[in-house]
Amino acid sequence: MKKICVTVVWMGPFPKDYRLWLNSVEKNPTVDFYMITDQEAPANSPANVFYIKSSIKEVKEKFEKKLGMKVCIKRPYKLCDFKPVWWMLMDERLNNYDYYGYCDIDMVFGDIRHFLPDEFLEKYDKIFDRGYFTLYKNTEEMRYFFKKTADKDNMAYSYKKAFKTGYACYFDEFMGMGILSWKYKNGYVDQLDEKMIQDPDWKRLDFSSYVTHKSFIFHWENGKLYRINVDEHGIITDLLSDEYKGEEILLAHIQKRKFETDFDITDREVASEYWIVPNRYTKDKPSDELYSDKDKAEFAEAVRESDKNKKIKNLKENGIIQYIPHFLRTRKIRQFTRTVKGYY
Repeated sequence: MKKICVTVVWMGPFPKDYRLWLNSVEKNPTVDFYMITDQEAPANSPANVFYIKSSIKEVKEKFEKKLGMKVCIKRPYKLCDFKPVWWMLMDERLNNYDYYGYCDIDMVFGDIRHFLPDEFLEKYDKIFDRGYFTLYKNTEEMRYFFKKTADKDNMAYSYKKAFKTGYACYFDEFMGMGILSWKYKNGYVDQLDEKMIQDPDWKRLDFSSYVTHKSFIFHWENGKLYRINVDEHGIITDLLSDEYKGEEILLAHIQKRKFETDFDITDREVASEYWIVPNRYTKDKPSDELYSDKDKAEFAEAVRESDKNKKIKNLKENGIIQYIPHFLRTRKIRQFTRTVKGYY
């Protein structure tokens, strides 16, 4: 079996639903996860999660030494731009694996090996092109694949530029490594068909597809993750049974949301099965309307206001000379992405 490791760099307290991420990781015992963090390992952490204690200052210094250049990491969120080089923090540990990668923790995994068996892995150098979960074949070519962003014929951010700016450049995704993936076709990157992964539109209250605009909820049960279709108000439309629990998927990435829970997520037995609905983890299978048109409109307006404030803050912090070129580059790449991939 091909050996896989996945790295996470996290600074600051873990989110309150971190235990659910850990539970989903624990159900994938043949994949090793390395948590590089300034936090202590929580009690009863899974055997396949290894903690490496490090401060953000130490991480920055290590990148500078490995890259041979000064980098800018003013706050933890900026670490996302460095995901393609997180492997540099692994040192000799990386030599033990055939594939390495990175992921986020605002998500839950299903059965990874079910979707990524050896015969699938062997076909590709790079699997997926989004920052919340990406794998690379452990070769020198792929470890330094990020350097292709410095080629003159790329519209992507150069790694040198991305690593020296104070604001988020989305280098790990569509502004950098995504462009390389599509251009050089080095791997299986077309997760937008949503056969394996679901990444709901974070600007909408309902879990809506960017591609089909259909809505759904999720059911996690003992390491298996299912996607269930719902109508415009969150009422289940699939005919579920013991034989059909929904469409099995590899993971659900649910970003920029605050979740409530109605059960003890620290109790493994209690948390062995639950439903994920906007914006709650619950033991109860939904039977009624989850949200109204008014709820959705209010949520969308709150997101628009928050997003506007973040852009204004970025502009103030980085200055118009720095930020306007970033804005124009983002718009250009989004247009390219929309044309080539049907995304955005």
